Amino acid sequence: SWFFSPLFFRIQMMRNTHILAVDDEPFNLQLIEACFIDVENITISNAENGYDALEILETNTKAIHE
Repeated sequence: SWFFSPLFFRIQMMRNTHILAVDDEPFNLQLIEACFIDVENITISNAENGYDALEILETNTKAIHE
């Protein structure tokens, strides 16, 4: 709540923000998604390990540069 308020304010000012959440606990990934559910212009990608995270980064980087 109070801890995240400045962060949420800054994120709301940004457009088309993409967050990559990486954690091996599905509950933690759900919690991260829940924290940003009401923030517009946010895309959240979840990865349960580093390998999956790198694949997501590679895919999104290709999409950005095309």
